[in-house]
Amino acid sequence: MSFETPSTPPQPGMGERAIDTAADVSRTITEVTTTLRAAVDRLSEAVAAARQPGQPLSTISAITREAPLASLFVAFLFGVAVSRRPSERVVGGSTRLSGVSRGRNRGRGSAAT
Repeated sequence: MSFETPSTPPQPGMGERAIDTAADVSRTITEVTTTLRAAVDRLSEAVAAARQPGQPLSTISAITREAPLASLFVAFLFGVAVSRRPSERVVGGSTRLSGVSRGRNRGRGSAAT
């Protein structure tokens, strides 16, 4: 009776694993690139449609060309309004508004909660 050790299939070497990894990365990059290209095409179509005469982007472009300084001022005010709006945050299970001063603590160096 002879005992033979079962032969195990050969394990891939480091070179083969590196090639497999590179192929996987290449496929992933190709998929991401294709998805990104489709998103950019959809966005370009939306911008082109919004630039048609009478559409909002066309109107904003015309106003900006006519009065650039006033448009810059309006954009600045819009940015200030957006940045100063109170945002909600959850503290200890309850919702509080951050960025809202209470009035009684003004100028005393303590933070409003």
